[in-house]
Amino acid sequence: MKSLITPKFPYFLFTIFILMEIVVFLSHKIVSMHATGDGFAFYITLLSQPWIWVSLVLALIQFFLWTSILAKSELSLAYSMSSLSYPLTMIIAAFLFKEHLSLLVWSGGGLITLGVMIVGLETE
Repeated sequence: MKSLITPKFPYFLFTIFILMEIVVFLSHKIVSMHATGDGFAFYITLLSQPWIWVSLVLALIQFFLWTSILAKSELSLAYSMSSLSYPLTMIIAAFLFKEHLSLLVWSGGGLITLGVMIVGLETE
C-alpha cells in the first residue's frame, strides 16, 4: 500500500490547527455553561464572556491556517484528518468537565480514529 501522506504534508501546521479546533470547542462549552437569560439577553451574556472572543479570534486564525494546509495537501486527506479533533475533544472533555462517556461514545471515537487511519492509506 502506498501512503497518501506525502513528505510535503504540513504536519506542524495541521497539529496547530487541530489544537486550536479543540480550544474552540472547549471555549464554546465554557461559554455555554455561563450563558443566562432568554432571547436577546442570552446573546448579550454570550458576548460579555471572554471565551467567546477567544473562540472568534481563533476561528479567524484557523481560516488562514486551514487555507495554508489545503495549499500544501489534498483536501480529501486534510479534511478527513481534521476529524481527529472530535475524539480528542471527547477525551479532554471527559477529564476537564468530568463528562461521563458511555462505551458507545468511546467506540464512536475509536471508529473515527480508525476511519482517519484508513483514509490515510491508499488501497490498490
